Amino acid sequence: MKNILIIDDNKDLVEIYSTRLKAENFNISTASNAEEGLEQIKKSKPDLILMDIIMPGLNGTELFTKLKENPETKDIKVVFMTAYASTVTPWGEITTESYVKKIGAQGYLRKEMPLESFIEAIKQIIAS
Repeated sequence: MKNILIIDDNKDLVEIYSTRLKAENFNISTASNAEEGLEQIKKSKPDLILMDIIMPGLNGTELFTKLKENPETKDIKVVFMTAYASTVTPWGEITTESYVKKIGAQGYLRKEMPLESFIEAIKQIIAS
């Protein structure tokens, strides 16, 4: 059974994703910020991290950089979850898709996408 860690400060969204992914027989752990996420990574050794990009404190891209610099966590698959997909993002005039590819993440998923599409995308990413 694959382990997925969800890091997001939106508790309702985390609950929805957790419940649905558990129904697909994934082991799910959660964290509401990057610092909690680091603790969960040590405990659960996730196969995949679903992470919000914009969070209070250490944001998703900063946590991603820390993970990639650490030999013990550098190979964990990371997918960002975001509502930012336009050409004007917090990173300047670059699409979120281009940005996450540039930094080396497995991809990003829009938080607004239909839940079943989101789940299917996760299954494909974790299987690759």
